[in-house]
Amino acid sequence: MAQITLYNKWRPRTFADAKDLPLVGQEAIGRTLRQAIVRNQIAHAYLFCGPRGTGKTSAARIFARAVNCQRGLQGEPCNQCGNCTALLDGRQLDLLIEIDAASNRGVDDARLLRERLLQRPGGDGLTGRYKVYIIDEVHMLTKEAFNTLLKSLEEPPPHVIFILATTDPQEVLPTILSRCQRFDFRSVALEKLVGHLEHVAMVEGFAVEPRALEALARAARGGLRDAISLLDQAMAFGGEPGLDGERRISTSQVDAMLGISRLDAVTQVARALGDQDLASALRASHRALNGGADVRAFNRQVVDFLRGVMLTLGGAPETLEVDVETRDAIGQVSRTFTLGRVIRAVKGLSGLDASLRTRTVDATLVFEVALAEAIDTPAGAPTSSPPAQPPNQLLAQRADPASPD
Repeated sequence: MAQITLYNKWRPRTFADAKDLPLVGQEAIGRTLRQAIVRNQIAHAYLFCGPRGTGKTSAARIFARAVNCQRGLQGEPCNQCGNCTALLDGRQLDLLIEIDAASNRGVDDARLLRERLLQRPGGDGLTGRYKVYIIDEVHMLTKEAFNTLLKSLEEPPPHVIFILATTDPQEVLPTILSRCQRFDFRSVALEKLVGHLEHVAMVEGFAVEPRALEALARAARGGLRDAISLLDQAMAFGGEPGLDGERRISTSQVDAMLGISRLDAVTQVARALGDQDLASALRASHRALNGGADVRAFNRQVVDFLRGVMLTLGGAPETLEVDVETRDAIGQVSRTFTLGRVIRAVKGLSGLDASLRTRTVDATLVFEVALAEAIDTPAGAPTSSPPAQPPNQLLAQRADPASPD
């Protein structure tokens, strides 16, 4: 039997039942959907949008079970009746139909779906109230496919519910948006992520240091799925049993796994930027990267630190979600910056993420160029002419001898 991944093991099964894996970080959405089911105010089409890994598909599956639960419309699925267990096991493909719009995006796919809508729910001896169609990454559908679905979304058969999920709602046609009840899934708050990871680790028999949990949560960037996947990786990476037999995961193990650096390395780079000392910034980053730090992770750490400086200079240091040591370091470094200079540094470095993800470029060079630009740009200076080229173009010219200097 194949090993189930930690995220699938901990995938939410209810909207808010604390005894049965509730949806995490989306309490308002869960309450609204639960109340709509109890009051039988079920819409024919929903749009679930938000960052990846925040619970859109999980919420859609919970909803599909709740509206087809054989114990009635009680807001939550019982997860014990024939319909619920069949849907949980993936055995009932007639009541819940999941479609990946990225690979079924054409007008022919939409026509085929429209033809299937007339079939009433039920099969394999099970009968449900609704056929729930979950269309994932719906923004990937072509315009022609959208137009084909338009009439079905506007007036679907009474036994059909559409749940459209997307990370890019701005790419969905307005005519589709206007026919759906929209729910915006938010990134899960850092504190809630840390608390959930601690609970998962405890149940799985691991003791994780608090700063290690915070590092995992920060690396997930608000995504619950990514956070649990990283915890799963940390369990495999570390987790050596102690003298008491309990498996432990240390901060140093998580830092090594994620390729992130200690606070002092990040502080040195940020302080050098504040002092406008390029040599010190390059040396500090060189030491960190040579010590095993991942350049993309290190850049994110520097950006997060500079964001703290910006919030401090902007008069809102209480909004920082950091430990006391990091807060003190940010407070000291903020004295070397003006608000304008830290904003330019944040803009310059935060835009690097896509470039650093591309393996065809020298990621270290891209990062070093960005550090130099953050220091070299004087306050209030207009954009030079010709405009500065993106790091990718600079690297392409460097690799091509025919390119002009």
